[in-house]
Amino acid sequence: MKKLVFVLCLGLVQHVGAQEQLGIRQGRYAGVSALWLNPSGLVDMPYRWDANLLEISQFFDNNYLFVENFRLLDLRQKPEALLIRSELENGHTPPSGSLVLDFYRGGKGRRAFRGSSLSSVGGPAVGLRLANGQAIGLYTRMRTAVHFRQIPTTLGYYEYNLQPFDAPVEIAPFDAAAMAWSEVGLNYARSISGKYGDWSIGATLKWLSGYEALFLHNNQTLELTQLRDNRLRGSAADFRYGLASSAFYGNAWRFQRNGMGLAMDIGASASLGNYPAGKGWQLGVSLLDVGAIRFGRQAQAHRIRTDSPRVVDLLKLEPLLSEPNLNALLQDFSEQLLDAPEASLQRRAFTMWLPTALSIQADVALRPTLFVNATIVQSLPIQASAPQRNNLLALVPRYETRWLAMGVPISWLDWQKLRSGFFVRAGYLVLGTDDARSIFRKDNFDSTDFYIALKINGFGVKKNDYAKNRQAKQSSIRCPKW
Repeated sequence: MKKLVFVLCLGLVQHVGAQEQLGIRQGRYAGVSALWLNPSGLVDMPYRWDANLLEISQFFDNNYLFVENFRLLDLRQKPEALLIRSELENGHTPPSGSLVLDFYRGGKGRRAFRGSSLSSVGGPAVGLRLANGQAIGLYTRMRTAVHFRQIPTTLGYYEYNLQPFDAPVEIAPFDAAAMAWSEVGLNYARSISGKYGDWSIGATLKWLSGYEALFLHNNQTLELTQLRDNRLRGSAADFRYGLASSAFYGNAWRFQRNGMGLAMDIGASASLGNYPAGKGWQLGVSLLDVGAIRFGRQAQAHRIRTDSPRVVDLLKLEPLLSEPNLNALLQDFSEQLLDAPEASLQRRAFTMWLPTALSIQADVALRPTLFVNATIVQSLPIQASAPQRNNLLALVPRYETRWLAMGVPISWLDWQKLRSGFFVRAGYLVLGTDDARSIFRKDNFDSTDFYIALKINGFGVKKNDYAKNRQAKQSSIRCPKW
């Protein structure tokens, strides 16, 4: 009842989902994994071929809720129950083996709640370095993205439930979105010699399949008042919402494609000095995830626009939340606010953009095995009601050889949160995290980040393979040696 409004926020952050997986994307030996940060990277790999067998990454961060005194390693103990702090009696100790979920309070320095999650499961991927300075790649990947930003603190768990009846509170504009999709990417890259160094350019064309999508966008500030009889009164409002889901019409959710689209990554890099054999630089720039998915199956886009205050009866909506058919909930909501079940429905299709971003990379070779990388990722929000990438500034010193690499990423997430992590590559296995605290230290658990990759590639990498690759473009095209 009174908790109904904050369910939207809680539901979004439950999609636990790594940010940029810096330990996999960077370095001379990144191979096909470098494509997701800069699509020009294949021509610089020292292998004739490189293949990913599996790659899994998870990133999650928010300032809305947390698990008390918890770290990711505690999941090995298989917690028995999840309890909410506010529902425990005063001074009551939770049963052994249970987790306690609590909520942050809005206050000094916390103007709004935010949260985001990105997750990815990479399937088979392969990259081939051809002669004549060319390379091609092919990959498959499943991704989810969730974000909410500028959620007013008045919609916090405690703030909302402690609001006095009949006292209006101001709800500022905010937006939230979630999407799950898969992509098949085809990459082409080429190296070019120039007067001031060696250049690489590349592009990846991606075919997209959309599965689930959800968005909510509040266009204007409104006043929300809790009434004593489990009703909410809102001032004149203007907000849009929609979803595409296989749970609309049946009693069971089915995994199926509800949309299709196209996207592209483009990038370029330049090697200066004696990189990477000695002191030198490699600079790169890339534009990522430029594209969108058109959801036209089991999709609905709605808009509520009122010119006068309206009242919503929460008792009518609450039973509908437990039903798998979402149509009844959407129609009842529309009827209460616009006096007709279908009045809010705008169309049965909508387009959602991918989390587009601009990235700049700089890799400095201090010695043949010692490097320092700096990476910037800047979100480019083309559409308000779509998932957005987090902004990121990272500095990553690393030690790197053919069979062993390790580094310590230090990153500034969204210009707000400083994190540190580590990664290790031993042969064909890569393990890493950009947020080591969440894994090893017991604290208020509100974020995490980890990734793992398993790959194989060609043997016989030589110290001068890089130079051979740069010279290969001067010869005729021939089949790669396996």
